[in-house]
Amino acid sequence: FRQLGEWQKNYVTSTGRPLAMNVNLSVTQLRDPKLLREIERVKTQSACAAHSMAFEITESAVLGDTKRAIALLNDIKDLGFRLRVDDFGTGYSSLSYLKKLPIDGFKIDKSFINGLDIDEDDTAIIHALLGLAHAMNLTVTAEGIEQDAQRIALKKLGCDYGQGYLFSEALQADEIILP
Repeated sequence: FRQLGEWQKNYVTSTGRPLAMNVNLSVTQLRDPKLLREIERVKTQSACAAHSMAFEITESAVLGDTKRAIALLNDIKDLGFRLRVDDFGTGYSSLSYLKKLPIDGFKIDKSFINGLDIDEDDTAIIHALLGLAHAMNLTVTAEGIEQDAQRIALKKLGCDYGQGYLFSEALQADEIILP
């Protein structure tokens, strides 16, 4: 939160929208009864707007006590934060999660991106997921983009965002240079 607030003070995107950040929430964090209070506390102390922060969860993170997890996610959403499902399409994937969870979008796992334009099934799955997401007003991020051909194909398919080594390797905050 502190880092995003600093970046937002010193950087304006070309679109005029505030710089945004995604933060992973682990299964352990989601089961911590103090998580919501901690998020509220940090939000209050931070200069960044809640809508510019998205929390990412995996589908497996809501397994077990699904009702409690959904209630917590609704509370986080009520604070103004966005929610996304990470690694969608792997593990315990269920289309019912797209309907049950109060999410704004999901990230397509790298394993499907690797087969884009190589494996007809992977390409068909990506195409279908993008169509489904957009019909439900969800945004989609493709993970693991390593080649420009993947970026171009995903853009043609209508993918909203991308991440991967094509753009940058993982960096520490002090290594990131914003124009």
